[in-house]
Amino acid sequence: MEFVVIYAMTFIGTPYHWGGNGTEQFPGYDCSGFIQQVLGAFGAVPKFDQNADSLYRYFKKHQKSKFILKKGSLLFFGKKTQISHVAMAIDTKNMLEAGGGGKNFTKKNASVRIRPIKSRSDLIAYILPYVHPKNIRESIILKKTTGENPL
Repeated sequence: MEFVVIYAMTFIGTPYHWGGNGTEQFPGYDCSGFIQQVLGAFGAVPKFDQNADSLYRYFKKHQKSKFILKKGSLLFFGKKTQISHVAMAIDTKNMLEAGGGGKNFTKKNASVRIRPIKSRSDLIAYILPYVHPKNIRESIILKKTTGENPL
C-alpha cells in the first residue's frame, strides 16, 4: 500500500468539489471521487461510480482484511446506517481526505489534505483494500514510460 499512499499524496492541495471526480466536467474531488481516483489507478475499485456509503458496503463485502488500521486503510465516517465520508489512512494517526466543503457549498480552503483521524468523532470502520501487486507494477511502469499518472 506504500505506492498507493504515495500516489494519493500527489493530490494534496487539489480543490474540493462536491460530486467532483477530477474530470473537466467535475473538476476537483469530493471524498469518494478522490478515493475512486486513487484506488482506480491500481484496479482496486468497482468500475461504476460510488459514494462513500456504497464504497463502504462494497469493501465490507469484498475485502478479507477488514478492520485493520494501517497505511492505506480506508476510513469510513458517519452512522452505521449511512456512511457520509471516506478517507485514507497515511499512518495510524493521520488521514488523507478530500474535505472541507459540503453538498451545497465549497469553502475557500476545502481541498485534498492531511488531517488527524481523531479530528472527526464519527469513525465507523476502517478496511484495508486489497491491491494486487501486478497492478502496482503496471502503474509504476506506466508512470516511468509515459510520465503520466497511472490513469
